[in-house]
Amino acid sequence: MVVLPIRDPGSRLYLLTRLILSFDESDQAMLAELVECGFTPDLIDKLRTMSMVDALRFTVTHCGLSLCVDAQVVRQQVQRLERTRADRQLYEYFIHAGASPTLIGRLFGVAPHDVRRLRKLIAPASATGGRPRHPSDDLRAAIETAWQRIRQIEPSERQALYLLHQEFKHVTMATLEVAVRPVKPAGAAAGFAARAPWTAPIQATA
Repeated sequence: MVVLPIRDPGSRLYLLTRLILSFDESDQAMLAELVECGFTPDLIDKLRTMSMVDALRFTVTHCGLSLCVDAQVVRQQVQRLERTRADRQLYEYFIHAGASPTLIGRLFGVAPHDVRRLRKLIAPASATGGRPRHPSDDLRAAIETAWQRIRQIEPSERQALYLLHQEFKHVTMATLEVAVRPVKPAGAAAGFAARAPWTAPIQATA
């Protein structure tokens, strides 16, 4: 951690108000920690009852308030923000690429009706309705080959679908779904295959 000085009086005043509010909002453990750091009950009472005029005078010069920065936590938050932004971009890419709301909902953890609502706003042309177009036998074979190759190196299902669509941009994502969806097995396993069509294991080539 690094402690940065606060040179702006306005920022010091804001920190002072947050400090005073913490006296009322903190639990007993935090209050005990404040007391241990030197905030006696008398000092806390004087800060809490300080007038605005005195608060302005108090924060004109250095008054013991500074900014403690934890670079590791900052880095983690930046990484979370980047992941969130990347997820949103990929989410919208799938919509523009014509993926079905059911698939998008499963991959991104959103309700299909929310997908349809966003699709109407950002990609109304992709809402064609009806069943997706089935690829020709030659195109299906090419898609299946590419899918097997990608899945060998990319464990993330949605990232693998993104890479697959990069190779077949002239095909909608819904058509790619049809091409790589495994044939439903008979019997009780059919229900599972219908619910999770993308989870079929990859067969290693001999």
